[in-house]
Amino acid sequence: MSTRILLVTSFTWTRADRLAGGFAAAGARVDALFPQGHPVGSSRHLEHGFAWRSLAPLACLRETIAQSQPDLVVPCDDRIARHLVTLHAEGGPERTLLARSLGAPDLYPQMTARRAFLDAAAQAGAVVAPMVPVTAPAALDEAIVAMGLPIVLKSDHSWGGGGVAVARTEQDARAAYAALARPPQRWREMVRAVRRRDAAHLRAAMDPQTPVIGAQRFITGRPATTSMACWRGEVMAAHPFEVLQTQQDNGPASVLERVTSAQMDAAARIVARRFGLSGLHGLDYMRGADGVTHLLEINPRATPTAHLAFGPQQDPCGALLAALGENPLPRPAITERRIALFPQELTRDPRSPWLADAFHDIPWDDPESAVASLPVGLRPDWLEQGLAHAARPARCAANAY
Repeated sequence: MSTRILLVTSFTWTRADRLAGGFAAAGARVDALFPQGHPVGSSRHLEHGFAWRSLAPLACLRETIAQSQPDLVVPCDDRIARHLVTLHAEGGPERTLLARSLGAPDLYPQMTARRAFLDAAAQAGAVVAPMVPVTAPAALDEAIVAMGLPIVLKSDHSWGGGGVAVARTEQDARAAYAALARPPQRWREMVRAVRRRDAAHLRAAMDPQTPVIGAQRFITGRPATTSMACWRGEVMAAHPFEVLQTQQDNGPASVLERVTSAQMDAAARIVARRFGLSGLHGLDYMRGADGVTHLLEINPRATPTAHLAFGPQQDPCGALLAALGENPLPRPAITERRIALFPQELTRDPRSPWLADAFHDIPWDDPESAVASLPVGLRPDWLEQGLAHAARPARCAANAY
């Protein structure tokens, strides 16, 4: 198989290493562009690694694409998705590749604005948790009157649970709005730029943007999520989950349970068709106590479960290779319904009962990457011993670090 996938991330916490394993297991050749210290740099599944340069993101993307010559580019975080859309708009030689990778990049600005996305999805037939703009304290008061309490406040272009607050009283809502609507503080962004070695914070310090805030109706129920592979507006593979455990309040999931949901499947098809999606994406929902599933938002990039395979129509990596005209290699299907993501749940609580109750998704076939995923203090003896007995093939042929 000659299909080459380029994974791109600007954060060390994204699970590009697990995605590399998923695509490689399906038969693809995998390159990655990533910041120093990312576990994907230790992965045996990586053929070429390239160093992310946050000072010149678009130039870095152009150079990497020119060197890698991928058949598909897969963004692993929201920031990279926005950079790819900008690169497409500039009309360079990467334009055709990026259109193939994303689907309809011109629709991404609407899709990544939370309220505009929900409005468009609702008009297309999806059941959504409604959201209204909040541009001033008076608008917040109106939203509370219209939607009641609790109420959820969200800022656009936030991720990983950041920029989201659940307010149960009017006082909490006003405090949350004041915090979310405040432009980034220059000194704080400068400190983050140094500590995280991320020049994006320098740009935020030099040109702070006022966040766009929306108020969303609070739905009582259980959070749920779908990871899906799309091609030209059609869903090629998807697996829906209920979320059993998150890493922190409103944060990413660490334990999930596979479910069957006609409502979630319908919403995925509606969104993929409405925005002409290609590539890997994720949808978040709330499954209400009344049995109605409400769409909350979209993640316009690969999500942490995208590497998992549960059989036909539930292997996103294999589905994308098939869409590209390849015959993906068959992957062993996970049969357990409950999944504890590695290293998310182990990092959250090394003594978590979920680690024994659920399928713990440890990459035994990629031991160096698994070790690199965890701080030294969170490497229990059983994990070290298990990885020591795993095969340790050579690392990637060419790595920038």
